[in-house]
Amino acid sequence: MTTNLAQRVLLGVVLLEFVNGVLSAYYTPLTVPLARSVGLHDSDWNWIEAAQTLFGAIMIPVMTRLGDRFGHKRALLVSVTITALAAWWVVAGGGFVPLILAFSLIAFNSVWTALELAVIRDRVAERPDADERVSSASAALVLAFMVGSAGSAMFGGLFFESSGGWDALQTALDQGLDPADHQPFTDALRLALVIPAAWVSLGVPVVLALVPRTKPVASQQRDLAGLLALIGLLVLLVGGLSVVKLAGPAHPAGWAVMAVALAGLWPFVRHERRTADPALDFHLLATRQVWPYQVAALLLGVGFNATQIPLVTFASTDPARAGFGLAADSGDISIVMAVMIGSISVTAAVLTAAGRRIDKLTLLRVAPFIHAGQFVVFLFFHSQMWQAYVAVAIGGVGAGILSAWLPAAAANAAPPGQTARLVGLISLFQVVGIALGSATFAVVLGTVGQSTGPAAALSGYLTVFAIAVASSVGAGIVLQAARRPLPPPTTDAGDLAESEEETHVH
Repeated sequence: MTTNLAQRVLLGVVLLEFVNGVLSAYYTPLTVPLARSVGLHDSDWNWIEAAQTLFGAIMIPVMTRLGDRFGHKRALLVSVTITALAAWWVVAGGGFVPLILAFSLIAFNSVWTALELAVIRDRVAERPDADERVSSASAALVLAFMVGSAGSAMFGGLFFESSGGWDALQTALDQGLDPADHQPFTDALRLALVIPAAWVSLGVPVVLALVPRTKPVASQQRDLAGLLALIGLLVLLVGGLSVVKLAGPAHPAGWAVMAVALAGLWPFVRHERRTADPALDFHLLATRQVWPYQVAALLLGVGFNATQIPLVTFASTDPARAGFGLAADSGDISIVMAVMIGSISVTAAVLTAAGRRIDKLTLLRVAPFIHAGQFVVFLFFHSQMWQAYVAVAIGGVGAGILSAWLPAAAANAAPPGQTARLVGLISLFQVVGIALGSATFAVVLGTVGQSTGPAAALSGYLTVFAIAVASSVGAGIVLQAARRPLPPPTTDAGDLAESEEETHVH
């Protein structure tokens, strides 16, 4: 690959990953305005988060397989186009059902990074320094994603506030009006939502102009039945939790649906254990070299990623109305998110620079307990904004360690030929944890305690914080069982392992 072509390809995927970072963080400070625009209770936004992450978990194996078979540029173009259309659908609004469908389709962006790296790998596969070039590209993608995330987290909420949207929302609530019928509020919200839609729309010409075509690879036998069964079990689990929310914990229907999902685990495991190339290799997952990292990823999906929406709605709650909360507006939420993302990024950058001079396994064993400290603070100190800043800064240190080194630890523990699969499973298990955690938090916030208007009850939030502490501590306990991997045989192999961790930071 010539130098000019290499620079063009790298520019294309870096720009696209910047947009990916924008999408990952822009909407979070706008959670409360979006929920009020369709008349949602604070707990109900967690269902949108659960649907989006579940759909993303399904799309990762589907779109990567289509990319292998029909070309990665084609798959990337399809996923970017669908994401752009979904972002404009969010702008159009239309109620809860259109909104949950639109945000679910935005989850097509979950496969962008894998397809981008596949394009890079394909273009440099014949070069002797291919691994080095992929490592450099991976680091550039991580940096672009973080810059996009931090920038959008700050800008989205502050822009909505500066355009008068937050004041218009409070005016509508103070006057007992439906915010969806209050023109100044809806106009400011739609204007704020145009920005991420415009960014992702720019991704389409970027892919067309800067991303080269890749050759399809020969189709291989896959465990399609196992993949479909896994998707079905996930849908049943989250669906059962949604029925519990809608029908109430006393109604047996939701618990029956979840019982069916749990009962389906046994034939699913038997099928996978008999399959030559299974979707989930339970023989490998059962080994002590592997299972601690995968279980930790699942628990951290609950305790870290799934807690972001409850934290936003808690901080946005007005104590004058509900008796608790921080009365944070969208600008305040943007600052909190920027502190958290900044803490994660700085920690990950420092640890990556330190490289082999630090005992990674020891820090990995400690990191979940550091992250749990964030929610210990929220359990006992949740009346001042500075307490929120301190809490997310502490949590960001733990999350930064885990983001930097958990995928790499799984890669180093993998037997020959299984590295990519096990690192991919880290992402899959984490996404499953997010979906289950989001659905669980929706049930908790909707059923625990006596809510005040659209705000959930304080006891519901304290329960969520306690679950987050328990899941993070559980991940820390599980990681105590992890074995120290053998050192890599060469420096290049070690560098490659560290590059693979960066690929999966987000």
